[in-house]
Amino acid sequence: MLYECGLLVPHGKRDLRLEIRQFHDPKIARMALLARMLDAEMYAPTYSIGTTTVFTSGTAAQTVVGVESTATDCGLALLAYKVGYAASAAGTGITIRVGSCTFATNAPGTNSTSVTPVQTSGRTIAATNITGGVNWTTEPTVKTYLGGGLIIQPFGGALDEELGTDRELDTFVSGGMGFFLEHTPAAAVSTSGELVVCRI
Repeated sequence: MLYECGLLVPHGKRDLRLEIRQFHDPKIARMALLARMLDAEMYAPTYSIGTTTVFTSGTAAQTVVGVESTATDCGLALLAYKVGYAASAAGTGITIRVGSCTFATNAPGTNSTSVTPVQTSGRTIAATNITGGVNWTTEPTVKTYLGGGLIIQPFGGALDEELGTDRELDTFVSGGMGFFLEHTPAAAVSTSGELVVCRI
């Protein structure tokens, strides 16, 4: 079920427009409405989780980058995802898929390389309760895919997708939930990737 709230959103320095936003959690919707009534703005902490070095991936389906919320009182919203490839003459096309994951097995740091989420905006929180990982060698479970995936050519190509406010994917459970970016290369290729999320 979605809960709607009208919010004043800046469009330029002097232009404020009323937009209807939808939230999966009624508590978040009430907070947004209260912020509007108080003429306040909400600055949710935003984080980047990505590869620190390029890695070579094989030809099987593989999670490039993933992020998990381990807190019992907050969730995550996926704002953007990115993936890039070095030139590969052998690669005929790479299928890229994103979605949510419970991380019932192989959470970030297990059968993957741990990475520290980097805060990019919002109020600093001492304990983020967010873990990140890249380059999974054994796939995490349980995955829920968003759409059928995209196919791009890996000739030094890249995909940089910023989700609109009406398409943001969010999760909110008692810990152990997050997002992933998965790809299936046709041949081994040097890979980098990133997820951008905010705490909700």
